[in-house]
Amino acid sequence: MTKNVKAPEIKEVFVVEDDAAIDKAYAAKFAHENIKVKIAEDGEEAMEILNKGYLPSLILLDLNAAEKKRL
Repeated sequence: MTKNVKAPEIKEVFVVEDDAAIDKAYAAKFAHENIKVKIAEDGEEAMEILNKGYLPSLILLDLNAAEKKRL
């Protein structure tokens, strides 16, 4: 017998993204879904926010930004 498992509700998303256009797209999409969004421009800013106790439901990271800096 298969049990139906409901996915946890996402109430707030933390986006770590250095591209302003992508930030706006995420913010618009999540606002349309009634999900709060907090945005950090880089990993350092993200860590400062998280170290202050911020605990979102989901974190989306732009890992390509870190890769660009190494090149």
